[in-house]
Amino acid sequence: MIVLGFDPFSARVARVLVTAVISQQPEPPVLVFDPSGDDLVTELRDFVAESIDSAQARGESFEARLGCLVCAAAPEAIGSLSALRDTCTMLQSLVAGDQAVSLVVLLPPVSADDAAKACAFGFFRALEDVVGELPFLDTVFVNQLVGGSERLAEDGVGEELKTLLAYQLLDPELCPVIASLGQTTVNWRMRVAGRKACYSTLGCYRLEYVPAEALAILSHRLQRDLLDRGLIPEEPLDRRVRAAVQASADELTRERLAALIEHFRQSLLLPGGGSAAAADAASTECTLPATPLVAQATMKALVPRFHSLIYLIDGWTRRALLDFLPSASSYLATARIFVEALRGQRTAARQGSASGVEWILQELQAEPPDRSPTGALRELFDCLGCASSLPGQLPESVGVASLLHTVEGLAQEAEAPAALVAPLRLLAGLLRQLHAWSAPGGVETAAGGSLVVDLGRIYLSEVVPLRKRLSANETESNEVEREFGRLESRYSGLLRRLLKASAYRAEFERLAARRAELASERQSLQRQRSQMSALAQILLQKIVPSLLRRDGSFLLRRDAEQASEELRSFSAALQGGVADGKSATDGQRTNTGMQLLDSRHLEALYRKTLERRRLVFPGAVEDMLAFVPPEDDVSAEQGSSYRDCHGLRDHYLRGARSLLDRMADYAHGASSWVLALDALQVIECEGDELAKAFLAEAIDRSRRFMQLSPGMRPRAEAEGQLRGLVVVRTARPVAKSLAERHRALFGSEILEIDTRDPCVIELVSLTVGFPAFLIHVLHEGRRLALAETGDPHGDLWPCE
Repeated sequence: MIVLGFDPFSARVARVLVTAVISQQPEPPVLVFDPSGDDLVTELRDFVAESIDSAQARGESFEARLGCLVCAAAPEAIGSLSALRDTCTMLQSLVAGDQAVSLVVLLPPVSADDAAKACAFGFFRALEDVVGELPFLDTVFVNQLVGGSERLAEDGVGEELKTLLAYQLLDPELCPVIASLGQTTVNWRMRVAGRKACYSTLGCYRLEYVPAEALAILSHRLQRDLLDRGLIPEEPLDRRVRAAVQASADELTRERLAALIEHFRQSLLLPGGGSAAAADAASTECTLPATPLVAQATMKALVPRFHSLIYLIDGWTRRALLDFLPSASSYLATARIFVEALRGQRTAARQGSASGVEWILQELQAEPPDRSPTGALRELFDCLGCASSLPGQLPESVGVASLLHTVEGLAQEAEAPAALVAPLRLLAGLLRQLHAWSAPGGVETAAGGSLVVDLGRIYLSEVVPLRKRLSANETESNEVEREFGRLESRYSGLLRRLLKASAYRAEFERLAARRAELASERQSLQRQRSQMSALAQILLQKIVPSLLRRDGSFLLRRDAEQASEELRSFSAALQGGVADGKSATDGQRTNTGMQLLDSRHLEALYRKTLERRRLVFPGAVEDMLAFVPPEDDVSAEQGSSYRDCHGLRDHYLRGARSLLDRMADYAHGASSWVLALDALQVIECEGDELAKAFLAEAIDRSRRFMQLSPGMRPRAEAEGQLRGLVVVRTARPVAKSLAERHRALFGSEILEIDTRDPCVIELVSLTVGFPAFLIHVLHEGRRLALAETGDPHGDLWPCE
């Protein structure tokens, strides 16, 4: 096919058209002829001859099919008919065989000025004498521009015009159909009301379904609904639900309050001093590495009441939340209310009264004032043997920081006994860790009692070396006793002892001295061990609870606030993880087609997705949480992140990413059925009536590109020459279903072309065999032309 334009605007259209087609469809070859001089026909003859020679050199045949464009409103339009006549004559002499020439007339838009409309009428009046008289001219297409040629020249040729011209001139499957129909109207010289019915027009509408995009949109929407209508519902919770959550929080708070009061009341009533049995029990595994498990077990054995007290303060709110999550009726929405209730915000009933942490602090303040830890402090320093270092009256404001300062001062004194170095170092290490945990602005509360683990490691760092020294002392003491036994056997007998009295005495004295040294060292080590056990017990089970009772209210608040922030961050990560995805394509519809991913079809597809899985929110969340992809499902790439998560609690512990992965894989699996749909099935998913209405509108849209005069149309139809044809381009099974179920919508002949693409339905409407008086824009041009000449000679309107 060679495409050319007879005037500057048409030539520009030809260049743009061929460039666009070549970029998308390199075969069959399409050439554009762009003359450089005034002798168009001579240059075209040379161009055709070169094209023939080039094709023959490649061993190919060349069919000289020409697509000629002319703008009816162009000043050169009437003169181009002479060039068209010469072109057809040239082809007759240059190329043997039956060639094909298609003429495409570009009409001015309805908004064109009077001069353009009058010029267009004059062109058709001249064209009337030519059509049917030229060899090879098979088809005369008429297209109406949507804007003035000047605007098109500035902005470029519109997509609508390129699409129509590509169908009319360059579509290899439509060309035989168009040529056959054109010959019946042009060469057979059909007439309507005495005028030639030789003109044709074409319109199209493309319905495209993109399964991958449909899957992405539906999957994303299902994930959003799992969040917004399930895990984190946007609607306010029912009053009864809020009341039930508050009741659960109140019950847990009541239990926590009772346990705290009991701990605080009993802390200073414990016996002091620390037993050796407790120290032995705590250090049974001291020779093992200080792993978190060993450190925690050590503290639990050494200071059981402190261990349980810390669990009431450190991470208690988070553990309460984890226990609550499996029964949370509205998932994270009720979890948020639950945590806020523990934090102090009453959500239902008894408005104005305290809740959670604030209730605990209110009740603790109402308790009888706890006596100062002065007695326990004196007991601590008595255990160290440093009671004289304390002032006579300890201040009531004594705290962990001031106690740490005192202990560090004692450890740095030059005259401090060597036996006190390790106990003081242990005490200072424990106090530093407690200060880092309990000071405002200190480390974050560690859920699960990492404080206990850290204290256990500090304790073991001092006790393990001491235990090893005791073990070495015991081994050496046993060896000394064995040497005593060997000494007696070596110096047995009175004579031998008298002869070697000096050697016996020297060795006996050496062993006796070593025995005494080891006994003294063992006594010191055992005392240090008892001291360390006692110091840890007095500090952690008596002093620290008393200080927490008096000054630790912010720790309770901090624990609840951090649990609340963790839940907020988890929810925010879920919301952010399901970011805005691809939306419906309502705004992307053009005059020549649309994607079947508009709101109405996506809504129908989504509704069927829920129906297929029988999903109802918020219950669908349970179905999602139970989802586990098959082992061979390669599409569920993230399955490994959540396979061992068996509920919302497990996902909360693992992190938001695991839940996002599960939601994504679940939504993908639930929506993947749309990959098997074809375009017609998508249209019909709305139901039969809506599908028929949609298809009827699409067919109508394919016929709107040319404005035919409604007043003149009945006359042309009455004579039976006006012929309509709809070409349906799609996969054969889709075309067959379309014809079987919706044939009545077309109102004309249907021709099927198998494209083997079930996801695209192209409706190409051909109207052939109509006279010029049916072209609406020529009505005004005729009036202007007749008013100017006053002579109806050459009129195109029906002959009376």
